[in-house]
Amino acid sequence: MRRQCTAGVTLVLGVIWLLGCFLLLLPIALIKLALPHQAVRGWCAGRMDRIVGLFSAGLQRLLALMRVGAYELRIHGDLRTDRTYLLICNHQSWVDILYLLVLHHRRIPFPRFFLKRELIWFPVIGFACWAMDFPFMRRYSSQAKAANPALAQRDLETARAACARYRGRAVTIINYVEGTRFSRARHAAQQARWTHLLNPRAGGVSYVIDAMGDQLDGIIDTTLAYPTPEGPGFWRFLTGTEQPVLVEMALRPVPSFDHSTPRGRREQARNWVNALWDEKDLRIEAMRAELEPRLR
Repeated sequence: MRRQCTAGVTLVLGVIWLLGCFLLLLPIALIKLALPHQAVRGWCAGRMDRIVGLFSAGLQRLLALMRVGAYELRIHGDLRTDRTYLLICNHQSWVDILYLLVLHHRRIPFPRFFLKRELIWFPVIGFACWAMDFPFMRRYSSQAKAANPALAQRDLETARAACARYRGRAVTIINYVEGTRFSRARHAAQQARWTHLLNPRAGGVSYVIDAMGDQLDGIIDTTLAYPTPEGPGFWRFLTGTEQPVLVEMALRPVPSFDHSTPRGRREQARNWVNALWDEKDLRIEAMRAELEPRLR
């Protein structure tokens, strides 16, 4: 009963804090909507970044106060708030997003996610993500791309247009290369060769490096390991049942891909991501072995 009460209070306070920060952000977002000029957009971006920084700081304090969301963070490399990064992470739960919102604060610039276009209509959050220049991507199936190759080019142009808005700004672009959350059913359906990971998709990595390679200061290879294999559901996270979470962030150099042909670029990106996934699978195995004695 105590855990359920903790979850309920944490949820109510979190929603109140979210709405409060949204009300601070709304006037600036409306100015951006009414005056879509470059100078105005830059002014608005700076103010909104401060507000989301305030939101992340408040969320961090709320979770600490309620004693939920505990984590152990290990950083390999010099991360800075005035640099631009591509962050690649395994995806086990919707809770991953909350952890990254907390972990970025005062370490790296505020993260932007590649989102499905349908999420732009999600109340409050969809509008806020649009205002903060999150890239909204249409999802085309492999069959649709095979039937109409122009769709793949459309994805690239969308990514380029989104990344162009980040020119001159420090930003962290997050790409969940698995495309969806890990589950045993999905793992079996994909016949993935990795034990703790789904098959990665290298398209997003290729798009970002193609569009922003000269601006990126590094790749942040992020690995999350929860006490249970699939990670907690949102309510279990709020109860504090599954903690601490182990998180590793390793700064890697930006790879160089062949830009002469789309096929060559995609193949090199796929090989690079697969090699990264080989290492990440072993890291998750070691991190889970480290967590296991704590659960007894």
